[in-house]
Amino acid sequence: MAQTCPEGLRLGEYRILRALGEGPVTFACLAEAIAPPHRRVVVKGLQNPDLTPLFRDHLRRWAIYTHQLTGMVEVLDLVEDAGRVYGVLTYEPGGPLAEHWGALLREPLSRRLALLEGIARTLDALHKMASGADGSAPVYAALHPRNILVRLDTDGRVQSLVLDVPGLRAASQESMTRSETLTATTLDPEHALYRAPEQVKGEAPTPASDRYAFAALTHHLLTGRPPFEAPDTLALYEKITKAEPAIPTEWAEAAAIFRRALARDPSQRYPTCRALLADLEDRAHQVEALERAAEAYATATQALEEAREKARTLREEAPDLDPAGRRARLAPGPGLPRPRELARRW
Repeated sequence: MAQTCPEGLRLGEYRILRALGEGPVTFACLAEAIAPPHRRVVVKGLQNPDLTPLFRDHLRRWAIYTHQLTGMVEVLDLVEDAGRVYGVLTYEPGGPLAEHWGALLREPLSRRLALLEGIARTLDALHKMASGADGSAPVYAALHPRNILVRLDTDGRVQSLVLDVPGLRAASQESMTRSETLTATTLDPEHALYRAPEQVKGEAPTPASDRYAFAALTHHLLTGRPPFEAPDTLALYEKITKAEPAIPTEWAEAAAIFRRALARDPSQRYPTCRALLADLEDRAHQVEALERAAEAYATATQALEEAREKARTLREEAPDLDPAGRRARLAPGPGLPRPRELARRW
């Protein structure tokens, strides 16, 4: 990583600060503009320079898309240096969604739905754009928590989610052998949870594949569990292509919604990502109300147990308040009326 992102290296109008991460095809560095106000950016480059022509076309194509989508990082520049190509993108210091996953699961369902709404809008808008001579829609094809970036507010809380520019899928598939491609990308467990059945089978992804990935992400973020789980990636792929998604008990009434969104047949899925969220909204509010009631009940139960324990402790530790036995001597003897009986007689 140090060789791909050497500190202080100048690339065009930018200076490398440090490495951010790397994958089988590309690496990413944090950099800043040399000219004031020294804006911080992300510089992405290739591990394999033989892919330069494909990478250049990839960056130019996504520059067109990202300039029209507010919910994606933007391709700001393309730098060529020593025969290599680098993409310059906007920098989101919040980092990937994967690093905030646990904190988001503790947020109210309504808050999680609002964050997902931003991703849904971006994907739906992307799918309406024409791409290529045949007029087909562009496909993201890489939706997972590490390709979704977080924008933070001034208090450090997640404000919104934005899509990163997807990786160079076509280039990686053309340059690697089948076994290398399976090891590097297809069998990556983080990506596997959200891959559509047709992608698992080796078919080309379509907008419906993006909608499947969004549905799997939504299932995971709302219920706390992915729709399919298995001990390894190959077993997971077996479930994705043959089994029905697992629906937690509290979401049983939304089972039909999730099954449609995660249908193996792409034509049976929701036509847009936002249509899925619209159907889930009412059910999510019901689940949230049940969760609040359960939390209140648990809090009250705990307070009651603590009060009982305190009372037991006080009884055990209380001193003898009648050491001389006066209470026993003054108690009414056999046949004498008790205080309550005297009151009734009077």
